[in-house]
Amino acid sequence: SLVFLHSGTPLELFFFADEDELDNEICGSFLGDGICDESFNSAGYNYDEGDCCAATCNGPNCGMGMMTTSFGTQVRNEIGFPLCEDPSLKPVTILLNNIDRRVDTAYEKYQFLVEYVPIREPKPSLMTLDCGGKTVLTTSIIPSMANKTQTVMVTNDAQCEMTVKNTSVGVSDVLFVNYSIFHGDENSIGSDPIVIIRGDSFVNKISSFNRIKDCFFNKLSGIVDNSTIYTGNDSSHKAIAWLKEDHLSNSICEDGSFIERYALAAIKVALRIVDSQGLWKGSGAYCQWEGVGCIKSSVTSLKFTAGGVFDISGTIPTEIGLLQKLESFEIGDQNLHGTIPTEIGQLHGLKYLQLYDNALTGTIPKEIGKLTKMVWVTLSMNYGRGGEAVGLSGSIPSQIVGMTSLQGLLVHYNSLTGSIPNEINKLSNLTVLIAASNYLSGTVPTTLGEIQDLKFFNIAKNNFTGTIPTEFGNNVIEGDKRLGERSCCSS
Repeated sequence: SLVFLHSGTPLELFFFADEDELDNEICGSFLGDGICDESFNSAGYNYDEGDCCAATCNGPNCGMGMMTTSFGTQVRNEIGFPLCEDPSLKPVTILLNNIDRRVDTAYEKYQFLVEYVPIREPKPSLMTLDCGGKTVLTTSIIPSMANKTQTVMVTNDAQCEMTVKNTSVGVSDVLFVNYSIFHGDENSIGSDPIVIIRGDSFVNKISSFNRIKDCFFNKLSGIVDNSTIYTGNDSSHKAIAWLKEDHLSNSICEDGSFIERYALAAIKVALRIVDSQGLWKGSGAYCQWEGVGCIKSSVTSLKFTAGGVFDISGTIPTEIGLLQKLESFEIGDQNLHGTIPTEIGQLHGLKYLQLYDNALTGTIPKEIGKLTKMVWVTLSMNYGRGGEAVGLSGSIPSQIVGMTSLQGLLVHYNSLTGSIPNEINKLSNLTVLIAASNYLSGTVPTTLGEIQDLKFFNIAKNNFTGTIPTEFGNNVIEGDKRLGERSCCSS
């Protein structure tokens, strides 16, 4: 038997073992004619050359009259693709939450006529789902369909538009439809519901949505809450929305750089980076973005300082911890506020952390002590541009002694309290310690004198008591071992 395209061109020669399964009607069928033939709906025939699914069907008759059941209700030959089995397509499910009968707003002023003129029965509403410029479903909606579902198949990253047309004739009620659209099939609604969008035809006739590719869920599992991946409003969800519009992100979703790209997107959103020059375009290679440094295509540095092209007024997101190859993180002379996230402790390769001349608050996270490669920490002058912030508060965490490679610790001009950790001598490579202009108290630990390389030491304008320990000896450059005006210590 020859199989023909709808154009009449022979496609291939197939042999059928006729066991009374083929009839004259099937033998007269064509592949790719826009009519789904169930006998050809298999991978071997490319699912009737695409005829059985909206995304792959071409021709004026696609889906026409194929729907005899919609939302669990018998209907009359409406548009749809109930036989779609193409595994490359993905399910979305529509749930009709409520079908509300109301008077058409155009005739509300004639409501007084109800007692004289019977209101006609409402006409069914007409629901149409178009994805990628193709009609996936067109069906009438009647009250008995409430609380029922219909699953349709669309492309993995389909751009879709749902339209519900409410019709009335004269003084009559109208059926308004409240619905939810879910990522996944009917079974997933009960076990793992992921709402894409909620709509109400009384409020909006048309609602648009973009199905997120499955690889986004696979890659970001455990990083974001899948159940709110469409509906959330924090930096992570805004980053996902930004990446959805980025064709490059969609194409690299399966490779290893996607997580870094997502992290940078979340950082862009959370920091509120004003990018008037378009230097962080989603479609570009992120290693070329302003302020981003890479080695072998991995992000190793982020730098946003005064004199640069960015104005920053946001916060550091938890996604900073996803940049596993980051070695240097610097934001200086900006309007950065909020706290330092504990996820900073996940950056095991970090060597330079410099967050100065900002308006940071909260405590220095103890997780910083996990960063054994850290060389320099600058968290100074966090009073804000107008002096409106209080700076970092709380004590200097004792865990800092875990940063055994540390050479510089600068935390001056904050609101730190408590004492200098007694085990600070474990920072044997420390050369600079500046903690001036805080509210530190207690005595200066004698163990500081055991740090042989300490060359610059300033803890002026604090609330220390006692004297400079004699153990300092000549280890500190004379003139730099200042305890300052507010301290009661003497040398």
